[in-house]
Amino acid sequence: MAEKKKNLLVYHVFFILICGGLFYFLWSAPPETTPRMPRDNNHERFMDMDRKQAEGFCQECHAEGEVKPLPEKHPQPYRCLFCHKRVDQIRQIDTGE
Repeated sequence: MAEKKKNLLVYHVFFILICGGLFYFLWSAPPETTPRMPRDNNHERFMDMDRKQAEGFCQECHAEGEVKPLPEKHPQPYRCLFCHKRVDQIRQIDTGE
């Protein structure tokens, strides 16, 4: 019986260490640095669109040689709003609406 309790204690300690390590890892993550999609005249029409539908228009202005091309080291632009959240999405996340 004592051996069973010892094993159970080891599992509990191991579980607590894993949870503590995971908590520390997530807590010490750097702040989000990706700019949000601006709420200006150029982007206003995309605010009410479905995310996939809105992402279809990004390359009109952000392709090479266009109004505001993406930086050279930018990842492939096929899921823009995954990183560049809309201002309304941020407000919903912050307030829980």
